This record gives sequence, structure tokens and C-alpha cells, in this order.
Amino acid sequence: MRNILKIFSGVIILVLVSKCLGFVRESFVATIYGAGYISDVYVIEDGLINAIYTVCAGVISTTYIPKILELNKKKKDAFTSNYFNILLSIMILVSIFMIIFSPIILKILVPGFYSMYSTDVIHSLIIITRINMVSLILVFIENYLIVILQANNYFIFSSLQGIVLNFSVIIYLAFFNQYEITGIIITKIIAHLLNAIMLIVFINYKKIFKYHFIYNIKDNNIAEVFRNATPVLVVNIVSQLNYIVDRSMASGLDSGSMALLSYANTIASLLYSVVGTSICNIAYTKISEKQGDKIKIGKSFNEYLDLLLCIVLPCCVVMCVDSDILCGIIYGRGKINSDNINVLSRILWLYIPSNFAMCVRDLYNRLLYINKNTKIPSLINMIGLILNIIF
Repeated sequence: MRNILKIFSGVIILVLVSKCLGFVRESFVATIYGAGYISDVYVIEDGLINAIYTVCAGVISTTYIPKILELNKKKKDAFTSNYFNILLSIMILVSIFMIIFSPIILKILVPGFYSMYSTDVIHSLIIITRINMVSLILVFIENYLIVILQANNYFIFSSLQGIVLNFSVIIYLAFFNQYEITGIIITKIIAHLLNAIMLIVFINYKKIFKYHFIYNIKDNNIAEVFRNATPVLVVNIVSQLNYIVDRSMASGLDSGSMALLSYANTIASLLYSVVGTSICNIAYTKISEKQGDKIKIGKSFNEYLDLLLCIVLPCCVVMCVDSDILCGIIYGRGKINSDNINVLSRILWLYIPSNFAMCVRDLYNRLLYINKNTKIPSLINMIGLILNIIF
């Protein structure tokens, strides 16, 4: 447990710095643009990249680490290069698809905008979405390199990624905000590029991985990973369908509604993104190292579960009790008025239990993935999607 706390404490400090900068960034957006069209588009574009990439990210993180720990150094480099090249080609095709069919996709994702805003505004939204597809490629490269580092017990880089991104957007919002949403998108592209360069330099310096141009989709290791990845892919697609359902419904509400939902979720997701994700990422690598020994796996899993519950439960109580104060401190300035704060506080109450459940769910999902049981998470997510649509 002492070793777990040592690793976790180092990661959590950087995560907290990243999240604090994230709150400053969101606060700047709320203060400068309020709850209106620009804020809504900011939420859409940010969420769109996350939604698309999350489908791929879940596959990488849950299949790469257990597989790479089974291979020797030479095979690790070959597999890592091959897997990267195959996935990169898929992400490029997805980006091209999104660029071509962005008008149709946006009409599905935010149908309410087409009746709420003019043709010129919708046209500019389509252009912004197409520019934003560059981010998708860079985000994939960043996160693939981060998973390689996590497999080698370097856990801090997912936090550093957020620090660079948030700091870059804050600088833009503080000094160049007259370029509105287009400027934010371009700033994020530059930040993702800087992150990718930083990761490549570190990996080369530590000689963790040597890239080779290999593209062999028939490789036995790739075939095994894809077989294991199929149920995980279903889980992630279902999760993102939930996102599409939520945003599609919210787009038909008053202008700014999507922004308010996003602001509240940003506060609530502090539990999930700071504590839950950090513990799950560390746990997945450490427990994967004990593959084949059920007793050690069970003991290690219980230690991480205890740590998760001891931190998250008290935080949930405090956030619920002081929700109005919390919302006021973070967003209560600029164009955000008292009515907006009251709405944020009520939404926050609803988001907190789900974020607690997500922390516990993800840790159990990691345990199931290590034991190569991916059917249960797929079934649970499918039930969740059905319930979400009905509600």
C-alpha cells in the first residue's frame, strides 16, 4: 500500500495542477463568452474530438498493456510500431470521413442548432469542425505514446498533457480571445503538437521504444489484440452514443444550455478524472504485471478499491453539501449570472453520483479486462444506453 500511495501521490499532484488549470480555462470561457452560441460550439467541438477518440483510446489502453507485458524487447518494438501504424491509418480515414460528412454529422449531433441559428452560423460551424479534425490525429498520437509510457511505469505524462493544453488555451483566452472559437481550435492544435513532440523526445531519450515502419494486419499478436478489442470497442461506441443522445437533446434547449451542462459536469468529473482515472491507470498496469496469479490479482485489486473509496466518498459528500458555493467560486463572474449559478448547482447534484459510480465501474472493468472478460462491460453499457434513450 505504501508503494501505491507513493506513485499515486506523485500523479495526483500533477493531475490537480492540470485540473486547476482546466477550471481556470472553463472559467475564462464562461466569463468571456457567457452561456451562449460560442460557449455551446466550444462544448461541441471539445466533446466531438473526445467522443471520437475515446472509442479508440479504450481499445488501446485495455489491449496494449496486457499484451506488451507478455513480449520480449525486440517483439515489443515490432508490435508497438505495427499497432501504431494500423491504428493511425484508421484514425486518418475517420478524420477524412468526418471532414466530408461533417454537415450530416452535425445535423445528427446538434439538430436544434439548425432551427436556432442562421445558415451563415451553421456554415462557420461546419468549417470549424473540419479544422478540428487535425486535432483528432494529434490526440491519437499523444495518447498512444502515453499508453506506451504507462506500460513502462511512467504515469505522469497524461497529467502533463492536460497542463500544456489548458495553459495554452488560457494564454489565448487572456490575450487573443477576439478570434473566438476558431482561435481556440487552432490553439488546441498547436498544444497537441507540442505535447506529441515532448513525448517523442522523452521516449527517445529513455530508449523506451524504437519505431519501425511495419504494417502487417495479419500478425498473430495484432489478430489476438483485435479479437480482445472487439467487445471493448462495442462498450466505447455505446458510451459515445450516450454522448450523442445527450447532446442531441440538449441542442434543442435554450441557447447556452449545453454550456451550463458542460460547466456542471466539469466540476463533478473532478472526482472521476483526478482520482478515478489516476487510480485506474496505475492499477491496470500494476495488476496486469500479476497476470496468471489470481490471489495476487485479488489482493492488489482490493488495495486499489479501498484507496478509491476512501478518497472519493468523502469528496462526494463535501461537493453535494457545498455545491452552490463551489459553482459560485469557479464560475460566478463575468457573463454568468446568479440564475446560471442556481442551475449549475442543481445539475451538479445530479452529476456527482454518476461520477462516483464511473470511478468504481472503471476499476472493475479493468479487472475484467485483465481476466479477458469483456462481455459483462459490453452488456452493462448496452443496458445503460437503452435506459438513457428511454429516460
